[in-house]
Amino acid sequence: MAASAPPGGPAAESAGPDAEGIAPLVPIAIDAQREQDRLLPEANIVRIMKRALPDGTKVSKEAKAAVVEAASEFVAFVTQEANDRCRMDGRKTLTAEDLLAAMRTLGLDQYHDVLLDYLIRHREAHKSERADKRKRDD
Repeated sequence: MAASAPPGGPAAESAGPDAEGIAPLVPIAIDAQREQDRLLPEANIVRIMKRALPDGTKVSKEAKAAVVEAASEFVAFVTQEANDRCRMDGRKTLTAEDLLAAMRTLGLDQYHDVLLDYLIRHREAHKSERADKRKRDD
């Protein structure tokens, strides 16, 4: 039997009666929220997949879920390595350079140059946008 959650509170489900005949409540919404927070947004991953695949290619739900899981795990793996580097250096702020160094440390050198090129172009574009905004504001 499911118990109702207080307004705005997490949903809970009965896990069966204990020795006293009382069914403890197990929060199910919290676990679902943690899982959702851990994964990258499916819509973004699917959009990237569609750009990489030929037009008209259909992707099953299971394939989408697998790619979301793999991409999320990859990002977490690289981010953890970069975070470890920050901690060893006594810093709290993770930078793009930390992520690039983590890629090399993890043996993902083939991505380093491509990402560095993208980062440089991104920073140049952002610098141009800021300069244009300053000109408009003056």
